[in-house]
Amino acid sequence: MEDIVYLFLALGSLLVVLLTRRGRRTSADGEDKLRLPPGPWTLPVIGSMHHIAGALPHRAMRDLARRHGWPVMLLRLGEVPTLVVSSREGAREVLKTHDAAFATRALSSTVRVLTNGGRDIVFAPYGEHWRQMRKIAVTELLTSRRVLSFRAIREEEVGAMLRSVASAAGNGDVIDMRARLSALVADSTLRAVMGDRCNDRDVFLRELDRSIGLAGGFNPADLWPSSRLAVWASGAVRRAEECRDTVFGILDGIIAQHQQRMGTADGDDEDLIDVLLRVQNDGSLPLPLDMDAIKGVIFVIFGAGSETSATTLEWIIAELVKNPKVMHRATAEVRRAFEAGGKVQGGASAAGVDFRGADFELLPFGAGRRMCPGMAFGLANVELALASLLLHFDWEAPGVADPAEFDMTEAFGITARRKAGLLLRPVLRVPVRGV
Repeated sequence: MEDIVYLFLALGSLLVVLLTRRGRRTSADGEDKLRLPPGPWTLPVIGSMHHIAGALPHRAMRDLARRHGWPVMLLRLGEVPTLVVSSREGAREVLKTHDAAFATRALSSTVRVLTNGGRDIVFAPYGEHWRQMRKIAVTELLTSRRVLSFRAIREEEVGAMLRSVASAAGNGDVIDMRARLSALVADSTLRAVMGDRCNDRDVFLRELDRSIGLAGGFNPADLWPSSRLAVWASGAVRRAEECRDTVFGILDGIIAQHQQRMGTADGDDEDLIDVLLRVQNDGSLPLPLDMDAIKGVIFVIFGAGSETSATTLEWIIAELVKNPKVMHRATAEVRRAFEAGGKVQGGASAAGVDFRGADFELLPFGAGRRMCPGMAFGLANVELALASLLLHFDWEAPGVADPAEFDMTEAFGITARRKAGLLLRPVLRVPVRGV
């Protein structure tokens, strides 16, 4: 919430500029004639921001909706009208019934910089470019066959993590599972995208992590886009430009290496950069696939793929630690399946809730025409790692006498990570090969 504190400190200088903006009053008068959703009372300049300051914004929005009984609510974050949908029925209206009207995603100032104006898949404006990028993702990059071709990479990376965790278990060490899971997913994704770990791995992942933080934060340029002062004062935009230049500079070198060896890999041995370069050069696209688009796709695969998978794994393990009975059932099920020579079957849910976009109560991959095309890629990373960790280890939270008191506080951001690290002591139950 440091960004929100910064915004309030900046209000003194912004007030004079914003109140003298021409046309502001006229626009507000026009909105009075529209049938707008209800919303809480607002203040000049800051709009509804005082209702969410001092708390996690997503929780504050949830509480406002519950308090007033509003399934659809209109907030004003600075001068930006923001629609908050808090019900399954409302989500269905937005993501299915009227999904074409909502298909273009608003770009924050930092996301606009990081994606070169939405040249990627996730943030591209709804139109011909997005349709082409979506088709490339669905038919080339993230098909079931392509995801299966990376199975050996996933198994090697999970095996390396298991050996590392088993070594720590043998010493009785407490380990930071967030760091282990983040490294696992990042390295698996790096090898799938690039074919191997790059020499600038640490710099690349550090700048990627910074970029994710910048993309999910508040900054003045997004809340008061009509104010030149707000845009000028936004250090987040300058930091985003630095991250983009560093990441894209590394990608330039990696792409150049792939261009030099084009045509040497067959279909099953292609990494994702090979695929993008092949599609770029085969002459079948109605629109040119330029290097900005290629780098944007790679950037988003890391940002949307590795970050979300690692965060999901961290939350699942934390929830299991907090609920020992559920943990016992899960580990017992996995171990029985492997002892019988079978495998854990995915896709079932005790709650009967579909998570693939059909049930609007749970939407980890979104729904509608802009549903995430990387679901198979993400699930493959999560399922193998989770099943392996539950098979081989029991888990203890040192210093936590009552599991119900295990800290589950989240931090505000684009993926709502846990606020605290996940420090656990692994107890080896099923031997790990190679240890």
